[in-house]
Amino acid sequence: MITVQKRYFIKIEVTKPISMNPSKVQQLKIKQIAQISSFFDKKRIEQLANKTKFVQRKSELTGLDFFLLCVFAHQQNAQISLEGLSNELLKSGKRISKQGLQERFNDNAVLFMREVMQTVLQKKLNFPILKHRVFKRIVIWDSTAFQLPSEYSIKYKGCGGGGSKAGVKLQYCYDLLSESIVVMLVQSGVCGDNNQPLGEIKKGDLRIEDLGYFKLDRFQGIEKAGGFYLSRLRYSVNVYLKKQDSKALDLLKLQRRMKQGEREFFRCILERIKSYQLG
Repeated sequence: MITVQKRYFIKIEVTKPISMNPSKVQQLKIKQIAQISSFFDKKRIEQLANKTKFVQRKSELTGLDFFLLCVFAHQQNAQISLEGLSNELLKSGKRISKQGLQERFNDNAVLFMREVMQTVLQKKLNFPILKHRVFKRIVIWDSTAFQLPSEYSIKYKGCGGGGSKAGVKLQYCYDLLSESIVVMLVQSGVCGDNNQPLGEIKKGDLRIEDLGYFKLDRFQGIEKAGGFYLSRLRYSVNVYLKKQDSKALDLLKLQRRMKQGEREFFRCILERIKSYQLG
């Protein structure tokens, strides 16, 4: 067995979280539900349907119908068929055959749903503080995954086990300052977040990613390109205050001494340890 150690200089923040009582949590949930309901502007959705040419003439299937069908029908039944979708439309008085519905799932439909998603993100993430241009771009990279009917496993492989053999993962990269989607990729459900390519990094960028993308080499690549990054710290990575230190910093012990809401910043060193079996 051979062990290889590599250390990286980095800045971290330790924060003691503020506790929240159950009533405040419930109030926050109610507020979030009200915000989500306000996102779906019927008039705006129809404008996007015309802009992307999903709706080019008067049709029984409106942009809003299609949007609600794609978003909410699948939440009730992840494996709903075209016939099932057609029946859902029939409940609202829209009579469209499954063949006619299948023809509407085309390139224009993809553009339409993309525009709707971007509009929702713009409305959700448009905070006044983001107008202060400390960074040239504030780029958030994240992903979401869901299961598909097993028939799709040839193209979109799932994790299997207790779930479906087919699954899809959506990788998306969004710039908060320009309020635009930078990257949107559709992949198999088994694709790991930390294996995603770094993508374009511009000098002055701030990249925000969750622990799924945590990779010290990745951070080093951002720094080399003149960018900055923000991430939580992976538990398996050691933290040192000085290069010559042999004992790692006990962050949990440090946090216990802090007051609620207190923050401390450190210019420190991270160490990644890899072990390899020889022979």
